[in-house]
Amino acid sequence: MKLFSSKVTRLTVVGPLALVYIALHRADYSMAALWFCIALLWAGLVFKQRHK
Repeated sequence: MKLFSSKVTRLTVVGPLALVYIALHRADYSMAALWFCIALLWAGLVFKQRHK
């Protein structure tokens, strides 16, 4: 899988997911859902940029 080949890509995916984890840990589910959506959109954008 080339998606996770670079450190930058890994950071851009892991960063928002870490925020989701923190929000869930604090039982802030609406914030976790928001960060999860942002993480998915961000990962999608990164993926599209890499496969042009």
